[in-house]
Amino acid sequence: MLVRRAVAAGGDADAVPALDDLPVGPCLRRLREFPPVTGLVFGSYGEASPGVHTLLAVLARAVAEREWREMGARTESEARGIVMAQMRRQLSLAAHAGHMRVLQARCAYVGLAHGAAVAEAARQGAPADAHAAMWPGPEPLGIDGRGSGG
Repeated sequence: MLVRRAVAAGGDADAVPALDDLPVGPCLRRLREFPPVTGLVFGSYGEASPGVHTLLAVLARAVAEREWREMGARTESEARGIVMAQMRRQLSLAAHAGHMRVLQARCAYVGLAHGAAVAEAARQGAPADAHAAMWPGPEPLGIDGRGSGG
């Protein structure tokens, strides 16, 4: 909305105002009451960002405090370790399964030129895959596009 206003006023569409420059309305005032947002990121090999590990530690502590006796654990600390191990195992499985779904969805495009990948995605009627195939392809290395220059 603010970008559209800036463009309408003759400004640049890439000039997004800084958070401190925004007018303080009821929504922004409410958002500023919360702590800063931390991203939860998983990598291709199952690695996770520090925010994920912090979230797991906080959740494990909360579960252990509440349920360590019902779990049959001797101490809250022992319960926290058990809960942490279970959550890591489940989260690892979910992260790896998600990554495999992404890889499998892109297998149909291996070896295809950019245009052929876009056409194949359109033929399959897969809008998400078609969007993924729309990323700019690599630049040709030579005149003929195979790197030989001739």
